[in-house]
Amino acid sequence: MAGASNTGNIFFSDATSGSGESDGYIQYSHSNQSLSFGTATDARMKIDSSGRVGIGTTSADSKLDIRGTTQI
Repeated sequence: MAGASNTGNIFFSDATSGSGESDGYIQYSHSNQSLSFGTATDARMKIDSSGRVGIGTTSADSKLDIRGTTQI
């Protein structure tokens, strides 16, 4: 349980120390009411309190904001 200004985390780990402890994660921030998903210790997707979803960004500019290189 996390306090009103803290984060709640679920970590996926294959290590007991260093960056490997948080290699993958799901994180809820109570202070700004956002939900983040991370892989390889970096944030990959975020849902903010307005319901905007950012993939490849932690600051979505629209309801669905996808950034990065695309391949077809």
